[in-house]
Amino acid sequence: MSNSTADGRPAGGRRVGRRVTLVALSLAVLLPVGLAVGLFPLLRGGPFDSPDAIHPADVAWLRVRLLNRPGLDGGEDVKPFVANPADYAALLAPLRGLTPLPEKPAVPGPWLGEYRIHTVGGRRSTMMLYWTKRPDTGQEFAPAALAGPAALWGRQELVPGVFALRVQVGGKWYDGGQPLAVIAAAEAAAEAAAARGTPAR
Repeated sequence: MSNSTADGRPAGGRRVGRRVTLVALSLAVLLPVGLAVGLFPLLRGGPFDSPDAIHPADVAWLRVRLLNRPGLDGGEDVKPFVANPADYAALLAPLRGLTPLPEKPAVPGPWLGEYRIHTVGGRRSTMMLYWTKRPDTGQEFAPAALAGPAALWGRQELVPGVFALRVQVGGKWYDGGQPLAVIAAAEAAAEAAAARGTPAR
């Protein structure tokens, strides 16, 4: 029995050629799909790079936590919770209108907390929140300024307008706003989430 085709080429060689062609066609189809699914979202970065760029309607899931508060404002830490959609606008409002910083600050300031956000488009990002001083007050984060009793709400350095909020979104930084407004919104949203039984994640 002959192992050659009518044109004289080995039959096995034709089978190998067909396999190579099928593999090449598969790669030609799957490679663009793989790039679209895997690489392009990475090149696009996060879903937003400014607090002003995220709107309540774009949020599918928002997890909040605030820490290190007993030594700064005398309040209790806000344990991690998933906010209700009805509270998204109130939680995002204190982060509006902040001033972009030209570069990363040498000392970000004491950490206030974070917002972890999932958008309706399936993207994820985290906004890191910090305390900082307003430049015209001269208030520094020194141990002497923070020493004293646990209840610090009456201290001069905590009056509205003295401390500012600092926010990091990806590699960008913003200053302004009022940390106490963030705390008030987070406490109210945490109470609403607990009342509705929203689980922490």
